[in-house]
Amino acid sequence: MKSKLKNVALAALTALTVNLSACGGGESSGSGVTLPSPTPSPSPSPSPTPTTPSKATVSFFYTLPEGMPDGAAAAELIRAPDGNYYGVMVQGGPNTCRPQSPISCGAIRKVTAAGQESIAYAFGGIPDDGYTPLMITLGRDGMLYGVTTNGGEFGGGTFFRLTTSGDYKVLYSWGATETDGVVPNGIVQGTDGNFYGTTSSGGDHHCDIIPVSGNNCGTFFKITIAGEKTTLHSFGSSSIDGAEPLGTVIQGADGNFYGVTIIGGKFTSVYEGGGGTVFKITPQGVLTIVHSFGENINDGLAPNRSLVKGSDGIIYGMTPSGGGGDSCNFNFGCGTIFSLTTGGFYRQIYAFAKGNFEDGSGPSSLLLSQDGNLYGTAISRGANRCDGCGTVFRLTKAGALTNLFSFGPLNVEPSSPTNLVEIRPGVFYGLNEYGGQKSTGSVLFKMTLN
Repeated sequence: MKSKLKNVALAALTALTVNLSACGGGESSGSGVTLPSPTPSPSPSPSPTPTTPSKATVSFFYTLPEGMPDGAAAAELIRAPDGNYYGVMVQGGPNTCRPQSPISCGAIRKVTAAGQESIAYAFGGIPDDGYTPLMITLGRDGMLYGVTTNGGEFGGGTFFRLTTSGDYKVLYSWGATETDGVVPNGIVQGTDGNFYGTTSSGGDHHCDIIPVSGNNCGTFFKITIAGEKTTLHSFGSSSIDGAEPLGTVIQGADGNFYGVTIIGGKFTSVYEGGGGTVFKITPQGVLTIVHSFGENINDGLAPNRSLVKGSDGIIYGMTPSGGGGDSCNFNFGCGTIFSLTTGGFYRQIYAFAKGNFEDGSGPSSLLLSQDGNLYGTAISRGANRCDGCGTVFRLTKAGALTNLFSFGPLNVEPSSPTNLVEIRPGVFYGLNEYGGQKSTGSVLFKMTLN
């Protein structure tokens, strides 16, 4: 089974590594299937100066800022009962995995409230350990649970537990059989105390559009805190089912779970493999396709990030492409924002870059603010008009978008925002994938509305 596995998620996961090592310090102003609209890579030449004034003030942090409660969530760190913060290093740590093509195995890092960092656990130090950790979450028992996308006894990734005192245990290894899932995407603890999630590959079915041999359409699973796993659904079971789920599922107010698949669905006229789906699935595994993307050129395509549950009971989401926008370098549109009720009503709220070259493109994060508006980031374009620069935006539920801040110039200032967290009304923290001239890694930013 190991020989058949592909590291289909590794390249995408590398971008999630948070590397805030000192590079000047302090604060300064200022899967296996090809996506229809890939995230652009930075170009070597700087971009023009912004032509429109910003509606927010942004500061960048090249080291972890003091007062970790503010910046922690944006840096993808969670606070544990011991008062420290924990997060994953997708690659990093002292150990090397995958001998045929060596990479760092990854680690769980611990950060004190004063910003002092250490490694809580280094993957790859024991036989059949997982590697390439994707995420961790705090269980109701006060322990940390998470998944790795590779490694384990059978090579398909692992489900693990880590205590704040450093006790680590692999609870489940994926890939024991051809029908088991492989490459887990993430987990969420349900109201019943069990964890639920998806794997982007494996399961009962083979999807021809995915260039991975064997059963490759993905699964939805339940797993207990003791590591007893049950596959509740295998994707690709019909011509209209979704395939290759990505992101972490969320549990709606109705008790059901909601998630996305990057391909599949009933519409194939715009994109051959189907434009992807939003699905609803019960804790018992009964799946309903709530929306199939790609009905026409104005619909979104290829959702690849987790849905967001708003305090208003509405579910919100984004697609990195589709929507009919023509002012970006994507072939299928510049991305969309949509809403969904638990009753199944789908609505597109906004399509990016329709004739607006200063609009962002490729939405990369989304939240519902305390002021009732949506805020988020787009990973490309903006007032600097450069691929890979990106924006922070505000979007009303009626569909009126305001570009609050444009990142760049490219390779000079931090760019490509991938995360946004609201700390208090008008104050946000976020994460840039690229640090510009002052950092080779990811950089935190703080945004205050003007």
